[in-house]
Amino acid sequence: MRNLTLLTDLYQITMGYGFYQHGKHEEEVVFDLFFRRNKMITYSIAAGLEQAMDYLLNWKVTDDDVAYLRSLNLFSEDFLAYFKT
Repeated sequence: MRNLTLLTDLYQITMGYGFYQHGKHEEEVVFDLFFRRNKMITYSIAAGLEQAMDYLLNWKVTDDDVAYLRSLNLFSEDFLAYFKT
């Protein structure tokens, strides 16, 4: 399986760094999902859930991932060590 760990918006990682810097990285958070009302249909279809769960359950940060993030000069070494674990 190919490594898709960094297949995300850099914004997400920088927000994680912000939480880390403010000591909130161990707090439980909640995200929500909503749908806008559509008067033409009364149902929704969710696709790709199996792939999403596979991605989350196999998420692993490699040394190459850390090296790339280090090269951006955005993150501290302690955050990169935490991120890898």
